[in-house]
Amino acid sequence: MNARWKRISCDEYEEHLALMGDAKRVYSGLTDLDGEFGTPIIETVWCRADAPDEPLLKGVRHPSVRAEGDVAPWPDRLPCEHYFIDDVRTQVHTNGDE
Repeated sequence: MNARWKRISCDEYEEHLALMGDAKRVYSGLTDLDGEFGTPIIETVWCRADAPDEPLLKGVRHPSVRAEGDVAPWPDRLPCEHYFIDDVRTQVHTNGDE
């Protein structure tokens, strides 16, 4: 698939998740709360149940670094990020020769 991720707002992300309803599935996920492999991150990529090989949405959170055993809620260290797949196959490209 020739595609790229297009950044969208939190509201757009929530709207897409709601539209997918029970038909959404996790395509992939990464949870590294302790920053074992870099900075702490939570990344979830969603797909539709009827198209399990086609990711559609991606949500990224940047949780705060916590002391061992600390379970108190802390604000994320950076704002969340949300993306929608932008499939360039569906875009019309013209060069003036219509």
